Amino acid sequence: LDTVTELEGLINRSTVHKITTFQDKYLEVIKNLEKIEGNIIGLSTGFQDLDNATGGICAPDLIVLAAGPGEGKSSFALNIANHVSLHHGKVLFYSYEMKEEQLIHRMMANDLELPIIDIRKGRIPVNVLEKCKSYNADIKIYDKGSIPLEEIAFTAKYENMINPVKLIIIDYLQLVSPGIYGKKGQNRNDEVGTITR
Repeated sequence: LDTVTELEGLINRSTVHKITTFQDKYLEVIKNLEKIEGNIIGLSTGFQDLDNATGGICAPDLIVLAAGPGEGKSSFALNIANHVSLHHGKVLFYSYEMKEEQLIHRMMANDLELPIIDIRKGRIPVNVLEKCKSYNADIKIYDKGSIPLEEIAFTAKYENMINPVKLIIIDYLQLVSPGIYGKKGQNRNDEVGTITR
């Protein structure tokens, strides 16, 4: 009797949401695809060739941007963050190397099409400041540099409750600590696997 009661309880809990067949779900996906116009099915990155090749950034994708040292990974990610925040909504940017001010300098240099050294030295013509678009960007930068995985999870959930988050960027993965999710004796490869999961 206990087993039957437990089974009935499990069935009742699982049927709270409408149970759909595979065919129902398949037809729902087709309907959603019919609504898509053009090549972008997710968030546009601001890089047309990339959007055409990938369809944009689609949840719940995990995208890893990889390149050699000094090849512009952070700048590229920041440009995507800026574009998404201006056109789609809130972006969280966890920076393990650069401070918020450095990232803002890079955004200003991009907006104003000036060398970053000019921005850092304050050599900015007054008449070009009005060209800065990034001040409207909805980006929240966490630049503590030693944020463990559980803090990323907590802050992301908290920020999403305040205002829906469209994109999370972590710069960069190898510096993230697994924190409480790590297991004793794990090597770094295992830790990175835990973090990406």
